[in-house]
Amino acid sequence: MKPFIGIFGITLPTYGVMVSAGFVAALAFVFAVCMRRRFEVHKYIITVCLAVLAGLFGAKLLSIFTLYSPRRIAQLLLSDPLRLVTDSGLVFYGGVISGIPAAYLAAKLLKTKISECEAALVPAIPLGHAFGRLGCFFAGCCYGFECKNFGVVYVDPECFAPTGIRLFPIQLFEAAFDIFLFALLVFLIFRKNREYLALPIYFASYSLWRFLAEFLRGDEIRGKLGFFSVSQWISLAFFCAAIILFVLRTKKQKHN
Repeated sequence: MKPFIGIFGITLPTYGVMVSAGFVAALAFVFAVCMRRRFEVHKYIITVCLAVLAGLFGAKLLSIFTLYSPRRIAQLLLSDPLRLVTDSGLVFYGGVISGIPAAYLAAKLLKTKISECEAALVPAIPLGHAFGRLGCFFAGCCYGFECKNFGVVYVDPECFAPTGIRLFPIQLFEAAFDIFLFALLVFLIFRKNREYLALPIYFASYSLWRFLAEFLRGDEIRGKLGFFSVSQWISLAFFCAAIILFVLRTKKQKHN
C-alpha cells in the first residue's frame, strides 16, 4: 500500500507559518465573539496577547525541562544558554499551564467577567492548537509510531522525523480532534447558562484524548516518568482538575 502522504518535512518555515495562522485564527474568533456579544474588544485582545506570550514562555520552559536534566540545564546556563532555546521546541501543556493563569490575571486587572472571558477565549485554544498540529505535521515533529502499510513518509533530511519509513500521522488526527472540540465548545458558549461548562469540558476532553494519543507517538524526546510520558501524567492531573471544576461549577449553578 502506498504511503498516505509523502515528501513532507519543510521544517521551521512552514511550522512558523502555521503557528502564526493559528494565532490569527484564534484572535479572529475572539474578535467575532466580542462583536456578537458586545464585549469590550480591546480588553480581550490584550488578554489574548498576554496569554499567548505567557503560553509561549511556558511551552518553551516545559520543553527544556523535558529535554534536559536539571544538572544539564545548569551547565548550559553557564556555558551556552542560547542552546537551551534553539535546541528545544514547544510543549503544548506548558503553554496551557502558564497561558490560562495569565489570561485570568489579565481579565482581573482589566476588570472583565470571568464567564465572558472564558466564552471568548476557551474555544480559541483548540482552534489555534489545530493549526499548530498541522505545523508539527509539516515539520515532522511530534510524529507517530512506525507503520508497515499505512503512514506518512518524510524524505527531507532537515525535518524532525526519521526519513524513509512510514509513520502514523498522529498530528493530523489531533488537529481533527481539536477542530471537533472547538465546534463543541462554540456550541456550549452560545447556549444559555452553559458557558460555565466550557473550561471543564475542554480540560476533560483534551486530557483524555492526549493521554490516549501519547501511546501512538513515536518520538522519544517527550520525557518519561515510570510507565507514562510527562504529558500523560499532566493529562491525568488535568482530567482530575476538570472533574473537580465541573462538580464545583454545577453546584454553584444550581445554587444560583
